[in-house]
Amino acid sequence: MTKPKSVFTLFQIKRCVLLPNSSQAVLDFFESIEADPGLYAFNSHAGVFPIQGKLAEIGSLFGTREKFAGITLNLKFQTTLVDPSGKFSFVLLNPFGWLRIGGYFTYEPVDAKQTKLCLSTCLNQPNWWQRILGLAIFLPPTRWAIGHQLKQELLFISRQIKA
Repeated sequence: MTKPKSVFTLFQIKRCVLLPNSSQAVLDFFESIEADPGLYAFNSHAGVFPIQGKLAEIGSLFGTREKFAGITLNLKFQTTLVDPSGKFSFVLLNPFGWLRIGGYFTYEPVDAKQTKLCLSTCLNQPNWWQRILGLAIFLPPTRWAIGHQLKQELLFISRQIKA
């Protein structure tokens, strides 16, 4: 039986990978970014840069410089949730902060040596006009491009954890 589609799934893009690593190894990688934000840099992502506070602290601010569809964007985020059992959430402040675009990483152990890691982006509690404007982001072809970007981030993390 398939789950019915909803407005929530329309305004969410989620990609996952299965990592051949323990959930502790995944957590250790994310904690290492705190000490060296440049570890999270690859071809379309120039790293994570703390602006105020620590990355794993609710309310902290951090920035990224990402290349998306050939356009370089300077993004500013705020950490909204840090759950050591497997979730890290953030919200985009600039640009497009008025759209309430959020994102989150989740990781959960499959067994002692494997972890499912997911990265999602979504509209956080959108009102009717944000939903209308959000269609430009969450419908094809933009949806496909964002999904590809999320997958590339997950593959990068997978390679970093194995290294």
